[in-house]
Amino acid sequence: MSAAQPISTSSPAPLIPEESVARALHTAPAPVAHSRAYEVTMRFVGAGVGSMMSSFVTNPVDMIKVRQQLEADKATSQNFVKLARNILRDEGPSGLMKGVTASLMREASYSTIRIGSYELFKENLHAQFPSALPSTSLSLKVAASMLSGGIGNLISNPIDLVKVRMQKSYPNGARPFPNAFAGLAAVYREGGGTFSGGIRSLWKGTGATVTRAAILTSSQIASYDHFKHWLLEKGYAQEGVGLHLSASLFAGLFCSLTSNPFDVIKVRLMSDKTREFSGMADCAAKLLRNEGPLALYKGFTLCWARLGTHSTLALMVFEQVRRAAGIKPM
Repeated sequence: MSAAQPISTSSPAPLIPEESVARALHTAPAPVAHSRAYEVTMRFVGAGVGSMMSSFVTNPVDMIKVRQQLEADKATSQNFVKLARNILRDEGPSGLMKGVTASLMREASYSTIRIGSYELFKENLHAQFPSALPSTSLSLKVAASMLSGGIGNLISNPIDLVKVRMQKSYPNGARPFPNAFAGLAAVYREGGGTFSGGIRSLWKGTGATVTRAAILTSSQIASYDHFKHWLLEKGYAQEGVGLHLSASLFAGLFCSLTSNPFDVIKVRLMSDKTREFSGMADCAAKLLRNEGPLALYKGFTLCWARLGTHSTLALMVFEQVRRAAGIKPM
């Protein structure tokens, strides 16, 4: 039997710096994963913040675009430079910011829903149809974005209608409503004083707006998501600001090309107080017959300037909010 070892009463040897770091790293608590509710909430927050910021910045371009799209007489139609000059002359600099409160309210509802809920729809559609809609397929992204865009616009149609009315040209630069809330009340009263009539007035042009929103969102968000991950997979870019900028610029151009015809029809329907058009198809047919095919691309330069800028700012801020919140990028 071996002799018992004496018990040491001396202090343990001090750790050298490298050992201290290693022990600290080893014993540090593991990072706490964010809850599902937190991640979903921050998606909606990022979508709302990014969209409202970009809407405020691009309101002057949107204002001129709406005026240009409302011009039905080809003989008197003006280019965007002349329109801008006339607005500044007749209505002052504040004329370019008409409808900004309605525009911000619209983005707070419409774009917050359509961008914030996109990934929820994508996840649920893939879970329901895993073989038909693979997780990385373009078809899944298009289906999810069309649903999120259509539902977002269906909810926000009344404020979208008020925005168009507030941006329309009126004699002597008169304002149709003092603010967006007064606009909603006035449009409701156009329904003849009944609840059903008021609801119909507020949701006027819904067919065109929902169709446009579904197409715009699928061509904007789905194209951004798909092009971004294609760049990543091919090794052309890494996750970061440069990637977000490239993908959002592409998305802005693509969605401008696909959505402009529906945007023109939407604006005409929403500004039609005399019931000239019976619906989206009737409006499109009359536009083509009276003004020609190019009427559907009225205001395209401004549409691209606005949507391109809007897409870039909204999606880049959206990604940065996610990064700041500690959740994974789209």
